[in-house]
Parts: sequence; structure tokens; C-alpha cells
Amino acid sequence: MSASPSIRVGVFDIGKVLLHFDFKRTTQRLASRCSLPPHEMDKVWVSSLVDDYARGRLSCEEFAKQAAQQVGFSGAPEEFLEAWSDIFEPNPAMFDRVHRWKARDLRLFLLSNTCESHVRFFTKRWDIFRKFDGATYSCRVDALKPEPTIYRALLAEFGVEPADAVYLDDLEENVAAARALGLRGIAYRNESDLVARLTRFGLD
Repeated sequence: MSASPSIRVGVFDIGKVLLHFDFKRTTQRLASRCSLPPHEMDKVWVSSLVDDYARGRLSCEEFAKQAAQQVGFSGAPEEFLEAWSDIFEPNPAMFDRVHRWKARDLRLFLLSNTCESHVRFFTKRWDIFRKFDGATYSCRVDALKPEPTIYRALLAEFGVEPADAVYLDDLEENVAAARALGLRGIAYRNESDLVARLTRFGLD
């Protein structure tokens, strides 16, 4: 099925859309060398420290040092960052969709709440990220979805007209924020649901 003439741009979230992730992999990898028990380590991964890192307010080195101190990690900062970053697995259906949309000459962009070490990891690991025409990462604009600032940063930097774009994200509040700015947003739940929703826009 060809794309509707009005849809010229695809904007993708990364976590739980293009890539599955699980921070328990970090916990399991580091637990034997940390003074904090695993269930307490998991709380650190969703703390204000992580938010500051995702906003780019901390360097990779600063984050690794502070997070390692909080969980009592005895290893080197480089080891910590490696374990922190190796949490992803690809979503094959979404990878296929990127290839199809690119072949149809849609402009493709990434819009993600993420940190610098994760960006370095997944862009090096998977060639799919070379298919994108640009990316707006929270760590480079000091804003987190669903704050309007991060969406506006993407629209302004890449000259995207909201009405031309469809946005895919796993969180409804992030999709709602995109819709408020004029993008067509879809909350990603599973592949069959997504296909049904995309069909309304002449996409698959």
C-alpha cells in the first residue's frame, strides 16, 4: 500500500518501539560487585539522577561516577557504562518498517528520551539508525518528552511540517503531546494494532 500524499515524514521513538530494553540486565550484570541489593539498584535506574543524565546535564563520566557511588559499584566507570548501555534488543517488525518507509522516500527521524552513552551504543550496534535523516535526543536539547520543547526542537531543526508527519511512541502521554502540536500520533502497543492504525493513513 502506498503512503498517503499527506504523510511525508515518519518520526520514531526508540525505546519499546524500535528497540526493546530491560534495565534488569544492568542490575544482573553489576549486582555481584555492588553493595546495594538488586531491588534497591533498580530504583536508582528511575531516579532524578537518570533524568538529569537523559537531559544532558551530566557527562557520561559524571553520571557513571555518581550512579556507581549510589549503588556501591566497585569497578571502573567504563565497566559501569558498558553494563548501563547493553540493555537493548531490536524489534524486527519495526526495523522492517523503517526499510519500507525509506524505500518509499519518506523522511525519517528519531525523537527519543535517551542519554549519550545509549546513543553511542545503539547507533554503533545497529545499521538501521543510518536510515534516518536526523535525530532529536533529550540529552542534546535538555528536554524530556512530553515537554513541548523537544518536539519543537525536531520540527525546527529539520524543517518538518507537523501535518506531514506521523509519530510512533509507546507512551500515550508522549503521543498526546505530539498531537497537540499537530502531528498525527499513534501509541505503539503491538504490531497488529499498529498496522490497523497506520492503514487509516495509507501506511503499513
